[in-house]
Amino acid sequence: MTFCDGTGKVYTINDRKITKTKGIVHFRDATVGERRYWDAYVSGVTISKAVYVPEPADVKLGDLVSVEGEQFIVAQKDRKDTLPVSWLLSLSASPIKYREGSQ
Repeated sequence: MTFCDGTGKVYTINDRKITKTKGIVHFRDATVGERRYWDAYVSGVTISKAVYVPEPADVKLGDLVSVEGEQFIVAQKDRKDTLPVSWLLSLSASPIKYREGSQ
């Protein structure tokens, strides 16, 4: 597996503010499966995008990921035994528009 579909900036957020810039992560687009979408929807989360990122990527639940001007919150993180090992991130559109550089 390669991670050549794009890059995103990863931030830690707290109390509606960006508290730390974690860096840039390369990703590969994934499809949001019906089961994943509905399980999240029942929990009150709408999944907007799913991506694979390399396992060493410093991305945690609740982090903000900015991709081409769109901002997403990491709603789910699942380890996948692909080659190389990766994380499948379920991203939900951010209800708040964070200003980059507002650390």
